[in-house]
Amino acid sequence: MAKHFFSKNKYFLFLKALLHRFSMDGCMYRASALTLTSLLSVVPLMLVTVSVLAAFPVFAKFGDGIQTFIFNNFVPASGQVVQEYLNGFVSKAGQLSLIGIGVLLVTAVLMLFNIEQAFNVIWRVETRRKGLVAFLLYWAILTLSPLLLGFSLATSSYIISLPLIADTATKFGLMAILLGFLPFVLAVFAFMILYVAIPNCRVPLKDGFISAVITAVLFELAKYGFTFYIKSFNSYEILYGALAALPMFLLWVYLSWIIILFGAELCHSLTYRLSESSHRKLDAFTHAYLWLGYLWIGQKAQKSLTLAELVKLDQSGYMVDPEHQIQALIQAKLVRKTSGGRYVLGVDLHALEFWALVRTLPWKVPEKMTSTKQHPWLDNLSNVIEKINMHKQAHNPKLTEFYT
Repeated sequence: MAKHFFSKNKYFLFLKALLHRFSMDGCMYRASALTLTSLLSVVPLMLVTVSVLAAFPVFAKFGDGIQTFIFNNFVPASGQVVQEYLNGFVSKAGQLSLIGIGVLLVTAVLMLFNIEQAFNVIWRVETRRKGLVAFLLYWAILTLSPLLLGFSLATSSYIISLPLIADTATKFGLMAILLGFLPFVLAVFAFMILYVAIPNCRVPLKDGFISAVITAVLFELAKYGFTFYIKSFNSYEILYGALAALPMFLLWVYLSWIIILFGAELCHSLTYRLSESSHRKLDAFTHAYLWLGYLWIGQKAQKSLTLAELVKLDQSGYMVDPEHQIQALIQAKLVRKTSGGRYVLGVDLHALEFWALVRTLPWKVPEKMTSTKQHPWLDNLSNVIEKINMHKQAHNPKLTEFYT
């Protein structure tokens, strides 16, 4: 009974596929690499935050408050000690020459570069942003994030200070809940920016938001669990003494990156509806055949499609990753990618014959149709496959004849 349930339950199959991809993409290793990069970048990031907020008088007074807010709410147990160390580094960084400050800023940009590299592996994106486009995106994230955080805190402070809100919240004991909920909201917003803006491909906002919410929940659970561990098992203090906060901070950063990368895998899987459900999987040849039909319909309507839209049109499972499939179609010159990251046909289907498609694609024609999905295009393909299997003299129709 239980075995049957787990083999058929779509949520369990989705989680199984998600964990498999998390492992196959080496996310544990990438989390450790990002942890090291984060340690090198945390001082430059704090320096950028202080500098950006100082440039806007309305937000300048929030500089110290933002740092305290971040460390108190996002770095459990050892946050205050680590903040004192880092504030010392930041104050010394202010004495550096322009070249020294430039090196620090480059370090901060490199962290975002490494994050994009890790996300591109998850999204199977083979090309990263280059040149001015990459620099402008990274710089926008570095400079706008402190402003958005300052704006959020200023807005929250103003709303909570309103007499009606303040009196009502105090009367019903909601003030602590409101203040406690703010870090969660900011975490959701930050994760959503990461998942939507960083990968060098189009990520649906809905999937980014859902993944951000789940990641923020996992982050909160991990924070409470980590705090419980720190308070319950204090043998590390005996071992490390006054420096005990630093290895704990390092461990927390590593755990945070594991959660963030898990959220990225979740976002990718939501977008492309990946599943281990074998009975719903279609072979790569059939998927490619359907995609060409969808792109042909789009071409007639003068419309291009994203990869997510192609996957949404055909919700069967995949034996080959969708990103690998679309790259194979591009290499075969059957599909072309536009400058906007969308896809159009790269060949005239009126002139493309079925056997030419068979020779062009890297995947074999399936021996039989395994899909139970009712679709006239699949019926047309199935008829041709049956003729091939029966060794009948099959005609060689133009591909457009299949899409009727």
